Amino acid sequence: MTAKICVITGANRGIGKEMALELAKRKWCVIIVCRNNCQAKKVKEEIILKTENVNIHIVLANLSSIKDIIDATDQIRRLYSRIDLLVNNVGVFRSEYYISQNGFEEQYAVNYFSVFALTHELLALLNKSNDPRVINLGSNMHRLGMNPLPFRKKKKFYNGISAYANSKLAILLFTWQFAKKHQKISCYAFHPGTVKTEIGNKYSKGIFSYGWKFMSQFFISPASSIRTGIYLATNDSLSGLSGNYFFKMKVVSPSNKARNKKLANKLWEESSMELNRIKQEIYV
Repeated sequence: MTAKICVITGANRGIGKEMALELAKRKWCVIIVCRNNCQAKKVKEEIILKTENVNIHIVLANLSSIKDIIDATDQIRRLYSRIDLLVNNVGVFRSEYYISQNGFEEQYAVNYFSVFALTHELLALLNKSNDPRVINLGSNMHRLGMNPLPFRKKKKFYNGISAYANSKLAILLFTWQFAKKHQKISCYAFHPGTVKTEIGNKYSKGIFSYGWKFMSQFFISPASSIRTGIYLATNDSLSGLSGNYFFKMKVVSPSNKARNKKLANKLWEESSMELNRIKQEIYV
């Protein structure tokens, strides 16, 4: 039997690393997409040691950069003729305003727009699978989201939590819309729970950093957070559930905004225009 092939972003630590480890145990071929080569090599060695699965590959990319995403997908196409699973796990939280290479607010760029871009760049490979799936890392923080549209200009009072919530609302709208537009490919989003990772203090300062360090003592481990993700990746009884939001291996209702048709259409249209604009700039 031919091994299944998956691409996992941000797999050098936390939830992504645990997803990669678990799928490697099941003898999947795992492609790790991350920006830090040193960390990626350590994770690759660890996964091979623990699973005796040597089909672990590294693709380096800064996913806040569309140029890097395009280069990464080119590398993946040279390695494989199909992809069975894409896990859009990469995420960032910033307490202060920061702009990406393509001019977006950083959390929007990484948490949402990289998902939109990478998924579209890998469509051809996903469509060659007999059972293609896309899994997006959501969050119940999306319930605080109000405006998931492109965010560039620095506001007078930047709110990192609000920006994070908006990026996660965008993820759920994308998941829902993608499922309708690409019916051959199953697309799911899931909330992993409140997980003890570095996301809350890696790029945070002051009260945000100290608060996360204190509260994370009571959060679940990354290894405990992936049950729903693995369920969505491997379960054969998910027919008709594409586009849904999951928690603890069950479909749960997202916020009303995450099911707003006009907002979903507008986000898709603006994201498509932005991606096309950036690609044209790259290829000029």
